[in-house]
Amino acid sequence: VKIAAQFASEITVYNGDRWANGKSILGLASLAAARGSEIRIEIEGPDETEARTAIDKLSEAKFYED
Repeated sequence: VKIAAQFASEITVYNGDRWANGKSILGLASLAAARGSEIRIEIEGPDETEARTAIDKLSEAKFYED
């Protein structure tokens, strides 16, 4: 959420058939995406390239959960 909130683009996170706003901590919590879950992230907007880069780096760092 902290990373997503830095960007103007809309960020949507999917876990199966459930989705949430990537800028909403409550929305993301409602996805119940446990560690190891496969999620999909869609980004649309004026700074989507920069947002994708930042979120990809976060994912590569395993969301700093290790």
